[in-house]
Amino acid sequence: MVHKHGAGQYVTVFSGKLEHGEITANQAEEIWSLSEITQVYEEKLRWYEEQFEPLLNAVLNNRSSFASEVYALELFVLFLTLGETIK
Repeated sequence: MVHKHGAGQYVTVFSGKLEHGEITANQAEEIWSLSEITQVYEEKLRWYEEQFEPLLNAVLNNRSSFASEVYALELFVLFLTLGETIK
């Protein structure tokens, strides 16, 4: 996929193996706090669906009421908002 899309200069791929057995689900939960990560993802998804998506749809559905520069600016502001919120 990296080569297909010409992204080789931007990607580092590595692999490895565990020398002393597999990680259990409980160990993975301890190492990465998966329940906390799941909660964060669920909150971000809820924000996206309840707050961001309606704003995006309003801009997209009212494109004809904006001058092209204003429309582009509105989309750019939404893009920045999305980036700031999901980081």
